[in-house]
Amino acid sequence: MTEINVKNNMRKFGKSKFGPGKLFTGLLDTLTAYFLFKFSEKPLHFFGIFGGMSFFFGFLILGYLAIERIFYRMMLYRRPVLFLGMLLVIVGIQVVMTGIIGELIVFLNKKTK
Repeated sequence: MTEINVKNNMRKFGKSKFGPGKLFTGLLDTLTAYFLFKFSEKPLHFFGIFGGMSFFFGFLILGYLAIERIFYRMMLYRRPVLFLGMLLVIVGIQVVMTGIIGELIVFLNKKTK
């Protein structure tokens, strides 16, 4: 076997599609592949982390506000952080439930195969 030399010609028309945008797209594709490879069998591991963190921070906020209300007699109806705490707790529960539904789907798909 011998090597065959090939003459590469310069581009005559159009322009290259490779640039900074392609780097961003490649990064997103890599993250998507990593996500699918890592969490396709265990969706609760992914959703549980974010849901648990959201629930935890919401619970901390609501606990702090409860202490303020009980011990310092502060009124909470004008505190926007109360709504943030409630929102974080509710979103945390919903995200964890999404992970549980994902686990059920994975389990049922494995069971039928």
